[in-house]
Order: sequence, then structure tokens, then C-alpha cells
Amino acid sequence: MPPSFAGPHHCLGTARRVSDEVFAEISDAAARQGGTLTLQQIEALKTAYDEAAPQRFRAIECIFNTCMCAAAKESMPKAFDEVELVSRFLYAHTSGIAWAVFESRFERPDRAWLAEFYRVLARFVVGRFDPDFPPRAIAVYIEAGQQKGQALSVCDLVQSEQGRAAVHECLLRIMAEPVTPQLAAELCAAITDAEAPAGAPKPAMTVEEAERFLTLLRHAKPVRAQTMPASCREGDEDDLDLFEDVRNLAFRAP
Repeated sequence: MPPSFAGPHHCLGTARRVSDEVFAEISDAAARQGGTLTLQQIEALKTAYDEAAPQRFRAIECIFNTCMCAAAKESMPKAFDEVELVSRFLYAHTSGIAWAVFESRFERPDRAWLAEFYRVLARFVVGRFDPDFPPRAIAVYIEAGQQKGQALSVCDLVQSEQGRAAVHECLLRIMAEPVTPQLAAELCAAITDAEAPAGAPKPAMTVEEAERFLTLLRHAKPVRAQTMPASCREGDEDDLDLFEDVRNLAFRAP
């Protein structure tokens, strides 16, 4: 495939593809109905087209990746990463615990460091505990994207009922496995050995910190209120500062 370049032609191509699909659906339906369609039939076609969004997602993702990679100043392997999406869910729902674990490292929470920590943590969680998390996250993302479109924020995503349910299932899978020195060592190695992208802080973790992090996931009730800054509890303009209380997920009945 020849190298692409940045420009609105990517959006034009997407618009053309969508319009071609829509009019093809209408033409086929009209042909089946003898050449005419009622308003009710057209509305039914629209509903069916909207419901088929998950089947079109990969094609749209491909267009997005091509566009974003063309616009990037440096080479990038992938603009949209499913595990990156998982990291946002985990960050939003458990970062209070991370702050409690790493508070001795920083005078105040280092958001860039924590964000990179959660990118690595997400890959570990998906590989070790919950390989089905990315498909669940994608399903939540597609539904929220259809409803919100370009106005979709991370808060909308992680605070939705489906988003909370997706994280809840992941937390239950993590909690189902006892905290052992071996598990703590695995998490520690995953965090410490991971390579950070150029210019990003490189997270690190001791075995003791890994054990505490995994343990606090099982005793999360007091952690959120004790570690979250007041500005985060009250809400903040930054997407990643609006957190769900993890106890509502980890300690509610399955």
C-alpha cells in the first residue's frame, strides 16, 4: 500500500463510502418492493443500518488508523488500540488505588506516569486475567459512539452502565485469583520490563507495590475517599479526573 498523507480526503472517502452503502441499501430495498418505499420502510432501513454498526466498525477503524498515521509527525504502529481503550476503563475505575500504592514516589500524583502505568497494566490484565475485556470495551465504545458521535468523552464511556459492567466483570476475574508472591512478581515484571514510548515516562513497580495494589483491589471500600483529591471527587473538566467509586463495582453482588 503506498504511503498516505494527511488531509480531509480521508473524511471525504469515509463520507463517500457511507453514502454508497446507504443508497445501495435503499436501492436494493426499493427493488424488492417494486420500485417504491414508504416512509415507514425507509425508517426501518435506517434502524437496521444503525444496528449493523458493529459489523462496519473494523472498516471505519481502518480508515481512522490510516488518517491518523498519515497526520502523525512520527511513525506510529496503530492510532486506535483496543488495549489502550481498556487502560482508560481501568484508569477511571481504579486509579485511586494506584495513588495509594505509589504515593511515596510522588509529592502529588504524576498523571503522565500513571497513564503510562495503566497502559502497561491493561496489557497485563488482558493477557493474564481477562482476554475478553477488549471486545467488551469495543462494544461499549461503538454504542456510546453512535449515541454521542464527535461529542463522546472518556467520562461518557467509562461512566455508562455498560462501561461499569465491563470493568466490574474484569475486577471480579482479578479477585477470583488469590494474591500470591508469584502473581505479584508477574505484575512487577510486566510493569518494570515494559518499554515506554519515546518521550513518555517509564513506570516501575516493586514486588511489594504489586502485592499491595492487588490486595487493595480486594479491600477498596475506604481507598477511594481517602486518596482521591477533592477536585476529583467534585468533578473536573479533564476526562480522566472523573472517577467512578470502585466499591460500587468490586463489592456489589455479581
